[in-house]
Amino acid sequence: LLCDYCLEIKAGASLMLDTSTESLPLVREIHNALLERNAYPILKLEYPEQRSDFYAHASDAMIDSVSRVEIAQMQAVDAYLAIRASINSTALSSVDPEKQTRVLRANKELRQAREGKPWCVTLYPTQAYAQDAGMSLAQLEQFMFGAMFLDRTDPIAAWGEIRAMQAELIKKLEKAKIVKLEANGTDLTLEVSNRI
Repeated sequence: LLCDYCLEIKAGASLMLDTSTESLPLVREIHNALLERNAYPILKLEYPEQRSDFYAHASDAMIDSVSRVEIAQMQAVDAYLAIRASINSTALSSVDPEKQTRVLRANKELRQAREGKPWCVTLYPTQAYAQDAGMSLAQLEQFMFGAMFLDRTDPIAAWGEIRAMQAELIKKLEKAKIVKLEANGTDLTLEVSNRI
């Protein structure tokens, strides 16, 4: 589903796989799937508390910049896949929000290097995400499996049905100038002309 439907990886393509060591079972599957497609996996793995360590130890200069190597890597790859797999969803809660904003600003050039490339962000079920959802890990795994149609014989065909349904909605919305959402306690008006 990730290699074919989401990213359409072809022979000779390179994919940057950006994730943490928590998702290694999925990383291995994607790595092998890429090799079977004669594509090049470029792994960017984080250890569980790497982001916390960055904020605790990085200088101001590092907070406000991105490595030239990281930008060059992003420019060089054909596609990008991020797998979020946190073991602590509150790990950055004590980090100064202004510092986090500075890092986001510094990452602008990295985001620009990714523009125009196929990209995807997905979640790998972890204990932290299960706790956040008020579920056991097994319940979260089952929920995610179903949400991605992986419980169906042909998940790609199921996503194709969603794409077709969305295409019909897009046709209707292309003609719209205003979208109004009303429900109990909700009255929202959006100007949508000239929007994709």
